[in-house]
Amino acid sequence: MAANADDQSYLYYISDATCTDPYQHGYFGISSRASREREHRNSGKWPSGFAFTVMFRGTRRACAAVEKQYRPEPGIGWNKSSGGGRWRKVKR
Repeated sequence: MAANADDQSYLYYISDATCTDPYQHGYFGISSRASREREHRNSGKWPSGFAFTVMFRGTRRACAAVEKQYRPEPGIGWNKSSGGGRWRKVKR
């Protein structure tokens, strides 16, 4: 099933001991799936023993708005893209 802007989701933050400021370090993502943390842990992409912290819960669009505050530009922390992706755009 395709994701919808009004789906209940959460904004999460992946960090390790080197990450001292979430506005500059680590990775932010949005998901509605409980399995997302396990998928990240099994990917081998992140530092071993990373912390997975839920930072915000709400609609996917609301999560995107909060993520945009942490990642206003591409290339911040471990994120390649700016925050919010397609969900930060309001559809009329």
